[in-house]
Amino acid sequence: MTTMELTLIDNQVVVACSVDEALQLLDGPDQIASWFRAARDETSTVITSRCGDCVLERTSERWLPTDQVLTVDGRIGDIAVHAHLTLMAVVHSISNGHVQPGTEIWVHAELGRGSHTRRAARIITAAFAHGLEHIRLELDRSPNVG
Repeated sequence: MTTMELTLIDNQVVVACSVDEALQLLDGPDQIASWFRAARDETSTVITSRCGDCVLERTSERWLPTDQVLTVDGRIGDIAVHAHLTLMAVVHSISNGHVQPGTEIWVHAELGRGSHTRRAARIITAAFAHGLEHIRLELDRSPNVG
């Protein structure tokens, strides 16, 4: 794929917790698939629209715990997909001389050209937005946050 052929999707959220706390909910491919409300088995990670018309067929997956990165390569029909999720520690806020740790959760996908790229992009964008909001709310409710 060349850059001209890609549809790029990015989304991110910063939550007021440490990376370790975030990893309690995002510790590896199974938990991340659950966060996206996706089904996962030995051959595929499936993210569906409400009509059930979008399937990501996973061809390879790598969880890099040192870098806190999950990468997934696969296909949605005739569309090649490369996606990754990264967690990074950040300073969430500084007030009254106190530094509060935060975690930036960033998701990025590259969709190659295909006959249904726009539909796939809408579904993946919605999954990212829902997933980030879901994880932010879960972490905000954590008794360790504060």
